[in-house]
Amino acid sequence: VFDQLCRRHDYITVFDDYLMMLLNWFANAEFKEQWFDRKKRYDEKELMLFNELYRELILMFQKEIDAGVKWYDPFGQLYQALSSRGKASKLGQFFTPESLCDMIAQMNIDKERIEQLVGDPACGSGRMLLAAHSVNRTNHYVAQDLDKMCCMMTAINMALHCMSGVVIHGNTLSMENYSYWAVS
Repeated sequence: VFDQLCRRHDYITVFDDYLMMLLNWFANAEFKEQWFDRKKRYDEKELMLFNELYRELILMFQKEIDAGVKWYDPFGQLYQALSSRGKASKLGQFFTPESLCDMIAQMNIDKERIEQLVGDPACGSGRMLLAAHSVNRTNHYVAQDLDKMCCMMTAINMALHCMSGVVIHGNTLSMENYSYWAVS
């Protein structure tokens, strides 16, 4: 389905627009306006393919849940495949393997402590936070990344995993913040 959308548009643009569409469905008026502007570049058939992508996302999530997976990051997997064509290496982006995320979460997240604040200053698609949430579901999360697309992936992943927290699009080192999304 994704490849069909990319016949007339490049992969990264389609992926970014797909994330914006999902944020539009999950969030507030800010994204509705942005999605309305972006969707003008697609014809009616292509817009139906975006709906099909959403359907496929839900089916993939259900399949993973049925298989007993604690958390699932479809956006990070797709983003890595798409960005291997240059974007990730130019930005120094290297996503942490899922098994390592699980190990770090097991070592650092207290299973008994209620409502811990867990932060990730370079969140990528939110994998570390997803793993932390699988250990203790009462946590609150603060995610930040310089790449807006990564922030969008994290916000959607948090919403799909019923997490609460804030995703900040900004530079952790210089403490510049450009925008943020509250997820609950």
